Amino acid sequence: MKNTEFCLATLLFVLGSINIGFSCCAGEPFTISELLVSQTDARAILEARVDSTWMDSEGAYVSKAIVTHVYRKAPNADTIILHTGGNSSAGGRRLNEGESYLIVAGSRNGVNYSAFVCDAFSRSIGQKAKHQIRYKNKTLPIIKHFFTKTKEKYTGELSISDDKFTYAKGKLKNGEPQGIWKHYHKVRNKDGQQEIKVKNESNYKDGLLDGLQIAYWKTTKDTYQTHNYYESGKLVKAVRYKMIKSAKQIVSEHQYQYKGDARYTQYIQYKGADFMEMIRSTVDLLYYKRKIGNPLKLTNILHGPNSSYFPNGILKEEGNYFWGAKIGPWVYFDEEGFIVSEVKYNHPKIEKDSVLVYHPDGKVALRGTIKNSQLEGPWKGYDKDEKLIYQANFEKGLREGKIIERYGKGNFLESNFLNNEKHGLQTYYRDGTKSTVQSYAHGLKDGKFQYFSNGKLKRVETYKVNYKHGFFGTYTEHGDTIQIKNYKEGFAHGYALEGNPKLQVSEGEYDMGNKIGIWKSTFPNIDAYSISDFVIDETPNPHMIGRNQRSVLRKPIQYFEMNGTEISEEEFRNKRMAYRKQKK
Repeated sequence: MKNTEFCLATLLFVLGSINIGFSCCAGEPFTISELLVSQTDARAILEARVDSTWMDSEGAYVSKAIVTHVYRKAPNADTIILHTGGNSSAGGRRLNEGESYLIVAGSRNGVNYSAFVCDAFSRSIGQKAKHQIRYKNKTLPIIKHFFTKTKEKYTGELSISDDKFTYAKGKLKNGEPQGIWKHYHKVRNKDGQQEIKVKNESNYKDGLLDGLQIAYWKTTKDTYQTHNYYESGKLVKAVRYKMIKSAKQIVSEHQYQYKGDARYTQYIQYKGADFMEMIRSTVDLLYYKRKIGNPLKLTNILHGPNSSYFPNGILKEEGNYFWGAKIGPWVYFDEEGFIVSEVKYNHPKIEKDSVLVYHPDGKVALRGTIKNSQLEGPWKGYDKDEKLIYQANFEKGLREGKIIERYGKGNFLESNFLNNEKHGLQTYYRDGTKSTVQSYAHGLKDGKFQYFSNGKLKRVETYKVNYKHGFFGTYTEHGDTIQIKNYKEGFAHGYALEGNPKLQVSEGEYDMGNKIGIWKSTFPNIDAYSISDFVIDETPNPHMIGRNQRSVLRKPIQYFEMNGTEISEEEFRNKRMAYRKQKK
């Protein structure tokens, strides 16, 4: 790549982990046919038989499964781990031991997969999947039919359909999409009746998008078309139109050029049909090489002609950027179109063997080296005052050794990496003072976590391969113990002292997440305490495989004054009610 200097738009630090989090769903963007012919979807498609299922310490279902058939993207092991949710508003599902499932899911490491949460395609095999609404039990036959044709290197017409609906029609050549493919979906018209509409139509050449792709979509108010133009799988132009009756009104336009490790983009935004609102030119560096763990967001760097406009359509400013730095003549206007000022910016310096990103004023924001399309050696980032805010070392694109990230005055994070994974201590400093220390091993929490306030230890936690395991404690600023809890493989296990010292403190023991034996709860605010006696319920709990048992009270809770005099539950409740009224 040619030596250049350039300005950093932002730095993005991606801190990866195999833990998979679930949240509210954004919705599945693809139909089943779009999924099958997609060039961009990264999800694996496979069949697997569940060996065991359990609920982890966070209340989410986890299953170990043996892969029995792969349609797309083979995993890195014959046995995989399926994270199927159940602990958030996005829902989830418990998978049954011995049952087989179709899995359409993504993975960071080819072993851990998230499925059945925000998932339109994964389903049970051999039974009607009640949880699956869109395709029900039709997904697997559709997938099998498509991949049978691709494996046979079939040439000819192909319809992706079931007995009730055709999702797409197109051609295959030697098992790869060729020519025009049309994808269909059902939409409701103004009268509330369902109609079959074209969702998108795409041109392919030897399995790659090539030529025009038209996507049809709508919001609650408006209807749009996006026209994407491809050359051998690369997007070179994208134009968005708003449909006004039968006419198309341009909304925005992207144009792309590819040079070495960079993609150059010119974005034009229109306001109405009469004038532009913005021209923005940017560059993405290593855009197709990015992956989880790359800590640098080398994207949307201003580069090339840029201009912006006032709401009335009058040109506001125009000029050129060079890797983030303003260069050459820039002209600034007022809202009536008169020139306010003209400024000529110097071209920033170029350093041999360095990649440079700049701030708009030409000061260096990021400096490093790229070798064989990968980050290599030391990289450093600077703020607008030229202070060092980031430094790291790379080996073949992977983070290695110590990384320092600074956030404002006196706040910075020191991390250690091995093969792009956190390994060793990660320490955060606030106002120059140590705030947290966490130990990692190969990307997972392993060892102690410590939290400090004003230089004094306030909390200690212990982990083993990302699970809570060992001692947890909380302390006052004078070093007195407030809370104690012990864990085993993610579950509370052993002695515990927990609660709020001013309101309620409970003391007793846990057995793999369940309270057992005598528990004493003290209520300092009402001068009372209670005694609870817990026992393990031997009745199997089918919803918590691997944590089948749960604790129940052996007998009713007993309540006492602090002097040992027993009181009724009603008297205890009256005490608490009186305290609440007094506080109000």
